[in-house]
Amino acid sequence: MRMNSSLITVTVLAGLVTLPLLKGDEPASESNSATTKAGLKYQPVGKGVRWLVKKDAFLKTLVERDNYGNADVEVAELYLPKVPQSEQAVQGLEHVHKSTEIFYVISGKLGHTVNGKKYVIEPGQVGIVHAGDKIIHSVVGDEPVKAIVIWVPGGEADNLKYNMGFKEQSIGSLLND
Repeated sequence: MRMNSSLITVTVLAGLVTLPLLKGDEPASESNSATTKAGLKYQPVGKGVRWLVKKDAFLKTLVERDNYGNADVEVAELYLPKVPQSEQAVQGLEHVHKSTEIFYVISGKLGHTVNGKKYVIEPGQVGIVHAGDKIIHSVVGDEPVKAIVIWVPGGEADNLKYNMGFKEQSIGSLLND
């Protein structure tokens, strides 16, 4: 992986993918942290907790138990590159979450099929999926999708890792390689 001031390039099975960084990707300072009731270090400012990577989907967890102190909510930055259908592993895969899933699209057009009904979420729009709904994500058009995903309650990041085949990498390991 290579990094410059505004882009990260990650090598994955499908090849090279460039992920734009969000502003605020700097590490939290010790003066901006406190200890939660659970004894975990609460980080009000940070660069995220971990990357969850699969062939055609990348999530950077921003808020989860490890930096928030409990699993009430999880927030992640989602990046879906445009890939040929033959290389898709996440895009086009029907799945179900145990949590409510809320998307806010930053760029690109997110194909969003919920219980068989197709939608397209464009930049500035929100999509909501209830726990138990059957959902399929895809990229519509040629531009990759970048979105913020919120899960209430949390726990979905671990679900992606343990049940959907995502691989975990620490934020530091990706940024410092």
